[in-house]
Amino acid sequence: MANSFKPISLLTSLVSFFWAVTAYGQQTASRVAVTSISPSVFTGQDYSPWLNDDLSSLVQEVWMPINSQYIDVTLKLTQQTNVTQIRLYDHQGVFTDNPATVYALYGTQKVLLGKFTGEQYLQWVDMSVSPAVPADAIIIHKIGNNIPQKVQVYGVASTIAPTYTNPVSVQSVINFGALGTKIIGAAPFALTATSNNTNSPITFTSSNPGVVSVSNSSGQWMASLVAIGTATITASQAASGSFTAATNVAQPITVQPVPTVIPVPTQTNGIARERKLKQQFAVNAFEWDVEDPNRPWEVDPLRLPAIKKFSGIRHYLDWERLEAKEGSYTFNPSYNGGWGYDEMYARLKAEGVEVLACIKTVPSWMLASWPESERDSENVPVRYGNDFGKPTSYIEQAKLAFQFAARYGSNPNVNPSLLSVNSTPRWTGDGVNQVKIGLNLIQYMECDNERDKWWKGAKAYQSPAQYAANLSAYYDGHKNTMGPGVGVKNADPNMQVVMAGLAAPDPNYVKGMIEWCKQNRGYKADGSVNLCWDVINYHVYSNNDNCSQTGTSTRGQAPEISGAAIIGQSFMQMARDYAGSMPVWVTETGFDTNQGSPLKAIAVGNRSIVETQADWILRTSLMYARLGIERNFFYQLYDDNPGSSQQFATMGLTNADRTPRLATQYLNQTNQLLGEYVFKQTLNADPIVDRYELNGNSAYALVVPDEKGRTAQYTLNLGTATYADVYRPTSGAQSMTPQRVTLQNGQLTLQVTETPMFVVVAGTTAPTPTPTPTPTPTPEPTPTPTPTPTPVPTVCSATGTILREQWNNVNGKNISNIPVQNTPSSTSQLTIFESDRNIGNNYGARIRGYICAPQTGNYIFWIAGDEATELYISSDDNPANKKRIAFSSSSTGWRVWNKYASQQSAPVALVAGRRYYVEALHKEQVGDDYVSVAWQLPSGAMEGPIPGRYLSPFIPGANLTASSSSNATLSGMPEQKVSMGAAKTELVAFPMPVTYESVIEFTLAKAGNATVEIFDMQGRRLQQVYAGTMEAGVSRQALLKASSLPTGTYILRLTTETEVLNQRIVVAK
Repeated sequence: MANSFKPISLLTSLVSFFWAVTAYGQQTASRVAVTSISPSVFTGQDYSPWLNDDLSSLVQEVWMPINSQYIDVTLKLTQQTNVTQIRLYDHQGVFTDNPATVYALYGTQKVLLGKFTGEQYLQWVDMSVSPAVPADAIIIHKIGNNIPQKVQVYGVASTIAPTYTNPVSVQSVINFGALGTKIIGAAPFALTATSNNTNSPITFTSSNPGVVSVSNSSGQWMASLVAIGTATITASQAASGSFTAATNVAQPITVQPVPTVIPVPTQTNGIARERKLKQQFAVNAFEWDVEDPNRPWEVDPLRLPAIKKFSGIRHYLDWERLEAKEGSYTFNPSYNGGWGYDEMYARLKAEGVEVLACIKTVPSWMLASWPESERDSENVPVRYGNDFGKPTSYIEQAKLAFQFAARYGSNPNVNPSLLSVNSTPRWTGDGVNQVKIGLNLIQYMECDNERDKWWKGAKAYQSPAQYAANLSAYYDGHKNTMGPGVGVKNADPNMQVVMAGLAAPDPNYVKGMIEWCKQNRGYKADGSVNLCWDVINYHVYSNNDNCSQTGTSTRGQAPEISGAAIIGQSFMQMARDYAGSMPVWVTETGFDTNQGSPLKAIAVGNRSIVETQADWILRTSLMYARLGIERNFFYQLYDDNPGSSQQFATMGLTNADRTPRLATQYLNQTNQLLGEYVFKQTLNADPIVDRYELNGNSAYALVVPDEKGRTAQYTLNLGTATYADVYRPTSGAQSMTPQRVTLQNGQLTLQVTETPMFVVVAGTTAPTPTPTPTPTPTPEPTPTPTPTPTPVPTVCSATGTILREQWNNVNGKNISNIPVQNTPSSTSQLTIFESDRNIGNNYGARIRGYICAPQTGNYIFWIAGDEATELYISSDDNPANKKRIAFSSSSTGWRVWNKYASQQSAPVALVAGRRYYVEALHKEQVGDDYVSVAWQLPSGAMEGPIPGRYLSPFIPGANLTASSSSNATLSGMPEQKVSMGAAKTELVAFPMPVTYESVIEFTLAKAGNATVEIFDMQGRRLQQVYAGTMEAGVSRQALLKASSLPTGTYILRLTTETEVLNQRIVVAK
């Protein structure tokens, strides 16, 4: 959490206990060694550099969510010491809002010594302790990366404890504001309270979790609206140091139903905008890909054809090109490089190539303000010493953005007095820059690139709040408070600001930006948050390590099975829930051809590496159209470094001789055929069958979503069409050649492969055929609920979650083994009709609640899971009327909907506005585990899994107390499960075997102290995963990092005050 750097000391000694040192008062203090370091929760951070004085050996930053919580790191001293001084090395970063606090630990007594806020830079900071304080350990209470980089302890060795005088106690006082009334379906909201006691946390409880549940699983107390009703939220604070416990403060909250139900048009991906398929065929490029560096003032006719193969480019544009000297702007020609941007942008627009101008990096005149050792062109774009968290720190960048938007935007009425260029020629005959206004050549501007650069450290990383502050200046001069000539919107209100693509595609980063805007920009007149960007943007490279860019993958992976689709869905959901359905773009994705790269395409079946790359590139475009991602840009036009095995080096889509690679041929051919078409719906999941539409005419894209060389047969029902044209991408061709097929009764049977194919209806007696997928055999039994439609259906509203119950230690593999008559071991709320994966072994689960039908007509349901699953639905909202409609007796593969005929239901008639009880049962024995439910709406749209917007949780009667303890999972963090009934001490690790990291989950039967540790098979302690106090029946999770453990077998041990549990774990790298 590195903020700005300020040479101001704000390290305040806060010692709140008084000690009288008698026998040792005249002794000279000396350095006291630290013998061991142990964190209360293992978050992946290694504190061993604290054991040495080498200033080049630093504690490395960890940006995983588990590190975003306050923990205690205990430094054990060689002997009992009367501490007189603590020396802390301040490396970089300021964290006044979340400081580290330093305590002396003597037995069980903690004494606060002071706070560390990081406001000095590359200096030792002294914390004097007077009078001396006895200690056998020092505790650093910290969150995230807010720490000193070295800790030194000084004092007088002693075996005699000084005299202790109790301090005067101060009453802790909590301020907790009113909560008022909320509307069901609203997003979870933060619970905030303040206190005069800053040493111990404020905690929250709910009197009625069935209406409003509270959780701190994300490191921030959040409240989730579960059902209509009332509850009381209570804020509490325990005693600490010189503060006594606070008096609890309770606030009532009422959750009301949605006052008005507004009909929503049927959509398959939740977006109102219709976007053409061609918007998925853009590429990253530089000015030298369009203009000749030897003649940079004009477009090169030899370079232009390669660009024209794509619908758009993301122009990597260095800030210094436009402002080589502060305040001296040049565009045509630019004084850095001589490029003619007016000519380039005008020609690209004339050729139909949309430009996203990504203005990035720090100019040399700004970089000169940084210490030489800290200079990097990708640093945070501020002068050295400025606060990363203040919009005014980014005024230079925001001024440039104003100049660029005024010139290339569409507003002709910018005040000319606010514009300037350097009109002095560099030499005789050089072009002369002129002020120009409203050229209408650029519609999109991106504010820098990958501002979450964690790999470059604090100098280049911006937290969500810091980047939001950056954008607020860039967007409109922080609501037009930074003076004239600042910010894009003050030059051209029509210019769209695109946030920098995230290197780590996490929707929570954007949520953090939104929170900053709530606090610092407020709300618009319509009640929406006043956001300072128009497009959400992230980067993702499909690979076999959950699309990570960290280099830990071993190869690229087919886009549909790599996790990229899940990431896309999560961004789309976040945009709907928090950002008013703002457009979402992907501005970097691709595959290397070099086989040493961790992002390489591989040969699949009889397909070569280049052919696989082409298949995956085209499938990526189709996938993002399917998900509702509005634009996609591939990385990049040419290879960065031909022959290199470095990731990203061989992703070029054009050969060195400027001929298109096979992937580009596939994209261009598809663009020619279907570029103007708009995605409408997905008809089938495997093979994927997507329907597109243009002027009422349908076209279809079909592909097998795999990487095994697999094929599948599928029959398209094209209604009354008499013949159709089938297209397949072809190597070496300008366009795809149609294969005309005569239809029998409108049926077209195709052999679908992992290379996409396309079907266009060529002849029909009806302008708009209604295609439906080939029916699948009906499972047994197949009773079909048939509610009687009524002219005016009862309106139902979904709350956005569905109840999941789990019973642990259930042997066997049959559904009948699940003890649903007993109280479950734990419950949680799901936001989609799908469980988490790899939860554990030998358990049974039930997901149940209500589903609200958005349309009247026949629905088809599917269930997938590992291992056994069953799906039930009622003819109304009464569970007594439920009937089984689909099932699977063994594993199907994750989200594989059609492995067995029994997975698909017969048509189920539902009425719009009515709610129906739905239930899924799931029995897991060993190995992978999950359950997921999908449906097809009467309109033909398939949604899998079923989104939360149609779901509400089942609320048991008063004699079933399980629901009262349900706990919603927030912000993608592991859920904290509340045990039902008699609690048991449990210990589990998943996934197994461990390759990189594993989640350790543990529960205590009795409240008290607990530790979780790793031992080798000789009984030697290797690692402490957790140490702390726990409540009975509340499961905790901690992260086990296997990086320091060689391949082998180990013992995982949970030690409580009354029990010891051991579990064998296997590390396999």
